[in-house]
Amino acid sequence: MIPIGADTKSYPFRAALAVPLKPFNSAKTRLADTFDQKTRSRLSQALAIAVLDSSPKLVPYVICESLSIRKWATDLGYRTLFNPGLSLNESLEVSLLRLQLENFTHVVVAHSDLPFTKDLSFLALSNQIVIAPDRHLLGTNAIALPVLSLAAGRFRFHFGENSYSAHLREAFSRSLAPMVVKDPLLALDLDDREDLDLAQSRGFDYLKLMDQLVRTAANKRRTRT
Repeated sequence: MIPIGADTKSYPFRAALAVPLKPFNSAKTRLADTFDQKTRSRLSQALAIAVLDSSPKLVPYVICESLSIRKWATDLGYRTLFNPGLSLNESLEVSLLRLQLENFTHVVVAHSDLPFTKDLSFLALSNQIVIAPDRHLLGTNAIALPVLSLAAGRFRFHFGENSYSAHLREAFSRSLAPMVVKDPLLALDLDDREDLDLAQSRGFDYLKLMDQLVRTAANKRRTRT
């Protein structure tokens, strides 16, 4: 687990990486024709770990509404923000308020299914809201929020259909002109077979990633014992 305040000499902010997760046994149903349920679960876990561990300068948090996900995250040493009974957007809004109280300057929210992970701290380097849309310019794969700039009002998340345009409108409604980052790595998430085929054509190896999951999870559990 990354300690709070890690690498502050080279990174001027105290930023959190918030990764919402739903139960793995119900994840990636649009890949059901390609993978069985066990493989989809393992792939989802491997992708989530890769995203959570992608950014050493950010403090990773798992945002969840499920006891099974909270246990999974805690067993691996991740901090959790547990919001039972809430929708995804409600859970993120409550979590953002909690992170504000923890004195974070920025919060980066990222999808857990990005096949090409990278250090996301570059999204949290200004007082602007930064949005990284998906490759179709419909969804939001990552969004960075400057917490202090939101002090006067609560940010409303709009993950779901057409979240990219909804988040743009939300940013403008806060009088915070958003910065849009069209990054080819962040723009691809694994929702369906077309996404998987595109990722594989660019070098994504899901078998290697799932093999890494076993070793990474074992190392994390060993570190905690």
